[in-house]
This record gives sequence, structure tokens and C-alpha cells, in this order.
Amino acid sequence: MTNADSQTATYLDPYELAELLKLSPRAIILRAKNRPWLLPPRAELRDRELLRWRVDVVNTWVQTTGVALP
Repeated sequence: MTNADSQTATYLDPYELAELLKLSPRAIILRAKNRPWLLPPRAELRDRELLRWRVDVVNTWVQTTGVALP
């Protein structure tokens, strides 16, 4: 990935990811802290406390894990 790609990437916050996966935002936050293997890989951002996921990574994760989206 080039630097230009990372600048234009679209990110999901916990609320958007929760809506996509049909989970509560609280479940997303708890899984990110306690069971991160149950979620797509997080985006590595400068602010380590900020929970974000790249849309393309989430889509790939959904396809490879077989998670059914509504």
C-alpha cells in the first residue's frame, strides 16, 4: 500500500462497524479490547486509542470468514 492509498482509505468507527455486523457498539468495543480475533484487523493509526477499521479490510475479512451480512 502506498502512502497515497492510506490517505484516501475510508475508515469505520465502532458504531459503523456495529451496524454493518449487526452487533451493538458496546460489543464491538469490548471485543476490540478483550477478543480482537473476533473482529476484522484494526487500522494502525497514530492515535492508539482510536478504534477504526478500513472498509476494504472489513470487506475482505467478511468474505474470508464467511460472516453473513444482512
